[in-house]
Amino acid sequence: ESPFGMKVPSVSRRAALHAVAPLLLSALPALQQRPAEAFENRLPPDELELKYKSPRTPGPKPMDIGPREGGKLKSCIDGKPHCFSSTPEVFEDDELYNADYGTTQGWLVEPFRYDAAVKSTAEALADVKQAVAAYPPGQRGIDGGGFRVVSESSGPDSAYLYVQFESLRKGYVDDVEFSLAGGVCHFRTSSRLGYLDLGVNAKRYNYFADAMNTVKGWTAVPLRSKGHEEYFALNGVTDADMVYSGGGSKEAKMVVKAGKTIV
Repeated sequence: ESPFGMKVPSVSRRAALHAVAPLLLSALPALQQRPAEAFENRLPPDELELKYKSPRTPGPKPMDIGPREGGKLKSCIDGKPHCFSSTPEVFEDDELYNADYGTTQGWLVEPFRYDAAVKSTAEALADVKQAVAAYPPGQRGIDGGGFRVVSESSGPDSAYLYVQFESLRKGYVDDVEFSLAGGVCHFRTSSRLGYLDLGVNAKRYNYFADAMNTVKGWTAVPLRSKGHEEYFALNGVTDADMVYSGGGSKEAKMVVKAGKTIV
């Protein structure tokens, strides 16, 4: 009974739990959507990251990537200079080809190639996986947040590898794919968020092109500004920025170019 003479109904513990359960369940999605921490092989947090803590922003994982017919991959079709793919887009109407940015000149790169006469698909996939495993976070000032292999598949005549790379401070995640078949390794690297990438995807492509060129039976063509002038101009990078001098952590410091910051 209350101090005012009113009878207060008693509430059992079970009834109380039933009452608050819907509230707890409704909060679960918000908890589950909290941005994940950086990958385990990330570089140590630097002074700026420790001072200005901000939520990591991976962006939504694309749902339309993966190996395609003939070992090809998705083209770069969003019209933004933050993607490279070795698979050209096919138009039924030739007049639509090269209509705007997002054309061959902007994002198409050479696939990596291996000698299928002496190297099986399994051996070629092993070479790619070794190159990925040796990737140094922070190379050329990018991917300080590390990387992880998300999925792989292989068969007698084809193989596929999907890897995610993360920026150091903001936790932006980029998606990278390798698709192998018949002596050709198609490659795609793309940012999820934003319009520009400040040269990140070009630097990543060049790392793997350089790496595969050192493996017996492989050839790759490094990416330079010739043929990709618009990408280089929009992102404020030059051929000199594409050169890898080795190491990771020493190159993971903030890179500032023309008022732009790579994080």
